Amino acid sequence: MRSRGRGGGRGRARGGRGGRGKGGKDVVLFDDSARVEFITGFKKRKDQRRKDAVRQQLEAERAQRILERKKVCMTSPDLTGATSHDHG
Repeated sequence: MRSRGRGGGRGRARGGRGGRGKGGKDVVLFDDSARVEFITGFKKRKDQRRKDAVRQQLEAERAQRILERKKVCMTSPDLTGATSHDHG
C-alpha cells in the first residue's frame, strides 16, 4: 500500500494519526445583545464624535466673537455720550 500525505495513508482505525477529533479547539460564544451593542456601537460613537466636534466648533466661534467684541471696546472711543471737549 502506498503512502498518501501525512499519516502514512492510514486512518485512525489502523493506528494512524487521524487528525480530526483530537485536541478540540476552543469555542467562543457571544452574547447576542452584547454583540449587537458592539457592532452598532461604532455608528453611535462616530455620531457622538461628530456632535462633540460641532459643539466644540460652535463654542470656539462664540469665544472668538467675544474676544473680537472686547478688542473693539478697548480700541474704540468711549461711546457713553460724553465728549472730550466738555463745555463746563
